[in-house]
Amino acid sequence: MKKIAGIVFILLFFMTLLINYNQNIKGDKYYIYSSHHNSTEESRASLFSCLKKEEVEYKIDEKNNILIKHKDADTAVGRCA
Repeated sequence: MKKIAGIVFILLFFMTLLINYNQNIKGDKYYIYSSHHNSTEESRASLFSCLKKEEVEYKIDEKNNILIKHKDADTAVGRCA
C-alpha cells in the first residue's frame, strides 16, 4: 500500500511540474487581442491608453492588429474591454 501511495505521489508531482511549465510557456506568447478590422482610430487610442495604464505589454503586428501576452489576457479583458 505504501508503494502505491509513493508512486501516486510521484506521478502527481510530475504532472504538477508539467502543468506549471506549460502555463509559463503559454504566458509569454502573444495573440491577437484586437483586430484592425473591427476598431476605429478612437477606440484604438482608448485601448492603447487603457493598456498603458494597466501596464499590459502589447505589440502591433504587420497587419496593424494589437497583440498582448496570454498571461495579461484577464487584465486586458477585465479592465480594457
